[in-house]
Amino acid sequence: ADLLTLKPEVADVAYPPSLIGSWQCQREVLEIEGDGEQAEQAWRALGGIGDGLKRPEEKYITRYIESPAGEIVLDRGFEVASRMHGNAGVTWDFRTPDTLTSGPTELAVVQRSVERPSDDGWGYNELFRITTTAGGLLGDSRLIKTARVKRRYRRSYTDAGDRAIEGLEIMKTYRVLDGVAGELPTSSTKSRITMVRPPSIDR
Repeated sequence: ADLLTLKPEVADVAYPPSLIGSWQCQREVLEIEGDGEQAEQAWRALGGIGDGLKRPEEKYITRYIESPAGEIVLDRGFEVASRMHGNAGVTWDFRTPDTLTSGPTELAVVQRSVERPSDDGWGYNELFRITTTAGGLLGDSRLIKTARVKRRYRRSYTDAGDRAIEGLEIMKTYRVLDGVAGELPTSSTKSRITMVRPPSIDR
């Protein structure tokens, strides 16, 4: 995949209307295969912070909003800032949802496929171009990496009978040479995602 020329042919991921508002999200890494360092770098670029992928779980608030097209979409900027505990400048605009900047890192969705919401669930498959500053002897030169994120969600309920959303995420990394991603993944990380409505936050 040519990360420098690809652009998504599908608009931003649409979620069920019932998701609009804030949710308490819990992420748990289930399995890491392959190059753990590349997996860790991609996880951090996408918003991870703290003790890394091997931490028992990650909790944060996420939010869904209405797009100009009338679809319910993830507030990507809010989620990344929330995962990073608000300690990094995050820039994202719902009118141009495929690009997000967080400090020196720029995330760009270059490829996307979507499973529209139905009674069986919903999901998506997105390929990210991750651009960072190389640092060190290379100074401010730009370094391009990539990650593919697949998520699938379904409706569920907590033990108390409250509405919940359960998801499974698979994140894969690939080697990049001259802006082109290789075909074989260098790492694969599987995570479980659980979302419930926060009791004390306005929806």
